[in-house]
Amino acid sequence: MWHRPALILIGVVLIAGLLFFLLATQQRSFTQAVDISEFKPAKNHLAPDFTLKNLNQESVTLSALRGKPVILNFWDTPCPACRQEMAALQEFYVKNQNRVHLLAINIGESPLVIGRFLQQGGYSFPVLLDGDSKVTQSYALRYTPMAFAIDANGFIREIQVGAKTVAILNDLLEKAEKVR
Repeated sequence: MWHRPALILIGVVLIAGLLFFLLATQQRSFTQAVDISEFKPAKNHLAPDFTLKNLNQESVTLSALRGKPVILNFWDTPCPACRQEMAALQEFYVKNQNRVHLLAINIGESPLVIGRFLQQGGYSFPVLLDGDSKVTQSYALRYTPMAFAIDANGFIREIQVGAKTVAILNDLLEKAEKVR
């Protein structure tokens, strides 16, 4: 008789351990402040160049956008903080698309899933597809959402982790516009 409760307890412990392992090894999603001094690439360094396709299968190369600030925002649909910031990204994009290139880089999802998500939300900002996560890896991403404010000369001026508001996006743009 005592075997059954012991087996149940062992099963619960094993399941809890498995869940802990799975959560600990997954990319983390944050909305709170994180010390970004450890990130590479770092502020005041040249942003790693890349070429990615958008949802229309057109290639976009980061270095070709020089001359105007860029805000890269890495995200994916399972991330709650990423979904939370979408309305702010849309509002910011509509108001500032002539001042800055806003590039929302989706991490590893299919164009069909992304397209459906954007259509349902009424989002029109540019989305690039990092299907193999190579660009994500070159930016050493450990959290989503994560944004990089890049000045007109291609240098990273600010890194921001967590869901963005319009005020935070405006602050990122202000920092990217300060060309040194």
